[in-house]
Amino acid sequence: MREQVFQASRHLQDAAILATRDLLLEGVSTFFGTARKKFFTLPGMPKSKVRFRRPTAEEQTVLLGMTVKLLVRPQDIQKCDQILVEHHYLKSAKLVGEQLRYAVTWRGQWLAVASWSAAALHLKARDRFIGWTQEQRRQRLALVVNNSRLYVAEDCHYPNLVSRFLKLMLARLSSDWERAWGHPLALAESFVDPEQYRGTAYKVSGGSQLGNTRGWKRSAVDFYEKHDQPKQVWVRELVQNAWGKLRAAQLPPAWVGVLSKVQPRCTAKAGEMASLMARWDRELPEFRRKQALAYPIAGLMALIAMAVFSGVTKGYDDLADSCLSGCFSKPPAVVYRNASTAVSKNFA
Repeated sequence: MREQVFQASRHLQDAAILATRDLLLEGVSTFFGTARKKFFTLPGMPKSKVRFRRPTAEEQTVLLGMTVKLLVRPQDIQKCDQILVEHHYLKSAKLVGEQLRYAVTWRGQWLAVASWSAAALHLKARDRFIGWTQEQRRQRLALVVNNSRLYVAEDCHYPNLVSRFLKLMLARLSSDWERAWGHPLALAESFVDPEQYRGTAYKVSGGSQLGNTRGWKRSAVDFYEKHDQPKQVWVRELVQNAWGKLRAAQLPPAWVGVLSKVQPRCTAKAGEMASLMARWDRELPEFRRKQALAYPIAGLMALIAMAVFSGVTKGYDDLADSCLSGCFSKPPAVVYRNASTAVSKNFA
């Protein structure tokens, strides 16, 4: 009986070895029920290196002849956004704030597209790298730009294409930005999903990896959503010693113009706002129709008073813009859930 059990066990082992060999020969291995092609790794084992491939003669011709095009025509911008929505892994082309889009072309064919937009409001790794204060960041953040999207067409993944695309874009990005938005740029940032990419193109383009994000994404001017997928943070200086100049007591003369775009900021505390609103409530009785009571007159007057004290003095449009752009980024819930809507509805 023992001999029969032993022989049966040997047969099972042989069958398992043969089955595993066949799977490996087919380029598939199974680990905890998950099929993985062409590799089999265990925790602690070094990852296999990506094999370097030189461009073919035809690909090299494309790389040398390709050009970077700034997209300004509405139809080109629409085409770029459509490509990103349909083919980029994030399935979105949404941008926030100031923005530009580029395409790399060869003989009329679009090989890749990229979009740039306003930098992240809060980014610990970047802010630590620059070393600026919170107020400096608020006033100078427009000098930093974010590479929001970059996509290469499926049949155009040539060696060195992405790094060359980045090099050509970065060489002209600041001057293009100044023509479009009235100020130059000092620093470029980007996020890389380590589950999808390695960030090699940013590295060979002169970028530096600073760390990882905390897993939030910007979905509006001053609103973030948690997605629990930390990204690598990469930065690239567009001028020498950009980080030192961004945190200096005085900006270089060529950058000072960006300060004129900074909206005033309300520094009143929640208790001070509530006190002012209570004072208006006592001294100014509500006189409007019931339809207007969603925005009480006391809160509206408190909002106007705080805006004027903060330097918002150019009229109703200026007041609405300041509500949208961060003048009341933290305290407005004390007065209104949506301060800009209150202003527009009462002064339209």
